[in-house]
Amino acid sequence: MARISKILIIILSLFLMSCNQGPNTTKSTVKGTEAPRYYGSESKYIQIYNIIYINFALEKSKYKEALKLFMRDIDLMTDTKLFKKMARISMQLNKFQNTGIIISRWLELEPGDLQAHNIGISASLEEGDFQKAELIFQNYMNIINEDDKSYYARLITILSENRNRSNVIKFFDNYLEKHNNRLLTENFIELLRFYNQNIKALEYIEKIGTYNDRTLIRYKAASLSSINKPNEAIEVLNNYLKSKKNTDRQVQFELISIYLSIGDLNSAERLINDVLEIDSGNVDLIFRIGIMCYNSKAFDLAEKHLSYLLSMDLMSSDVNYFLGSIDYDKGNYLESIRHFERVTSGDRKFAAQIKKSSSIAKARNLSEAITFLESLKKRYVSDLMKVNILLAEINLFNEAERYGEVVNLVNRHIPEHKKNLRLIYARAMAYESMKNVELMEKDLKLILSIDSNNTNTLNALGYSLVIHTDRYDEAEKYIRKALEYDPGNAAILDSMGWVLYKKGDLENALYYIELAYNKDQDPEIVEHFCEILIKSGLHKKSREVMEREIRRNPENSSLLNNLTILHSDAPL
Repeated sequence: MARISKILIIILSLFLMSCNQGPNTTKSTVKGTEAPRYYGSESKYIQIYNIIYINFALEKSKYKEALKLFMRDIDLMTDTKLFKKMARISMQLNKFQNTGIIISRWLELEPGDLQAHNIGISASLEEGDFQKAELIFQNYMNIINEDDKSYYARLITILSENRNRSNVIKFFDNYLEKHNNRLLTENFIELLRFYNQNIKALEYIEKIGTYNDRTLIRYKAASLSSINKPNEAIEVLNNYLKSKKNTDRQVQFELISIYLSIGDLNSAERLINDVLEIDSGNVDLIFRIGIMCYNSKAFDLAEKHLSYLLSMDLMSSDVNYFLGSIDYDKGNYLESIRHFERVTSGDRKFAAQIKKSSSIAKARNLSEAITFLESLKKRYVSDLMKVNILLAEINLFNEAERYGEVVNLVNRHIPEHKKNLRLIYARAMAYESMKNVELMEKDLKLILSIDSNNTNTLNALGYSLVIHTDRYDEAEKYIRKALEYDPGNAAILDSMGWVLYKKGDLENALYYIELAYNKDQDPEIVEHFCEILIKSGLHKKSREVMEREIRRNPENSSLLNNLTILHSDAPL
């Protein structure tokens, strides 16, 4: 990389010397990477000159400067590879108007370039320009083979990165209402699943029918499971498996996962045994089963399969990582430390060290855990790794409710990690825990000044204003913007339900809070759901929710107490 930089500098110097010999050279007064403008007689020299400067800026990660140079002389540019690169950069920088200009020029040069169309549609929807998006999309449809699913898949891949998901959904809802296109609908269903819009995905699946198509069957079951309808999902997958002569391992795994999610360990284990009977010596298969059980908190079942691998001296580092995690979750902290120390290689080595610090804090004391992390920090040069270690320290301080230490830690390290949004966010949440709303708000607004569409921050600011102030209208604006960008996010739906409840709009509050609950049965969402149900006069349903969630979380004494208090004054 350094060698390339030196070559670029030499070329630039020679080029500048040749430019300075003519009468039409203008020097820039701007410091940094911005290029002096060359007004030579031949545009090809201008293009070469600008490309050198742009590539030099990109190499130095000066993306804003590179984009500025590119946009300045875009009419002289002809390298479509550079157009692709700059279109991506302008999207990442949220410069959607620039992206639109880049796409227009790109399509002048290459009218049939499919990637230019895909990025152009994406940028138009980010900007909310539906008319432009429709024009580019119609042209895209004229170019592609409409019977080839791969073309739709390419577009969906680009759109999966869109920040404003509501605009994407609205656009395709309108298009598919007017056009009967099954292949596009199937790809849109996949996008809806990615956006966590499972109810809408189910609506489209019902509309076009599954015809026992494997992909649509799996999407239907996964969507049903994700909106708290596991029994219906089980029925869908069981019916599909019965209709097939050969076994389908992926579908079996998805069925096992649903059994585990509802605590039906007997059904899960029976199906696991069926899978292993066919391929009993498959190490990767056994490991995958162990991880699946761990992720569903079926720790005894997970330990059974992972311990078998360990006894055979197979996948030692990976297995020890998960066995350590199981011991940590069970409260066996000293044993978890021993497992994490045996993770000596692989991708999980760093994560094991971070988890080891949590075990040290639980088994010994916080001070020793922090000392361990500080020594770990000295082993890494990468800023990313150092920040991850800092975040691990912050997590330990948060667990100990030592929020002032979080603030001090961030203040001490923020100069070396300037504008690191994760650290600023961590400090903001520490201020929130300290009930210092003013400083919390200041930090969250600082993040939004850098990334105005940061959904986590928008939601955190809105929700914090709801619970700490009576600025409900302002809070709702932040939450609505967050919801516009991530309409399937359960935490944001919960925030929207709660702010509407505080404003006295019970009907709409119940709508949003029920959506949130069906997606995620987090204890706070459960409590909000029950409280709004009670205030809406739906006492029977609230008690059903309470009983169901207590069965699911028998060891969560805090949830039990809070739900009991909520229902103590509610009519039977």
